[in-house]
Amino acid sequence: MPELPEVQTTVDGLNKTVKGHKIVNVWSSYKSS
Repeated sequence: MPELPEVQTTVDGLNKTVKGHKIVNVWSSYKSS
């Protein structure tokens, strides 16, 4: 299944900035129903 263009853009940006780093904290404003 092909990914949406905005998803690939986000992945590309993350690969440039966080690849090789350890993520220790994640925050999300998503509210589940």
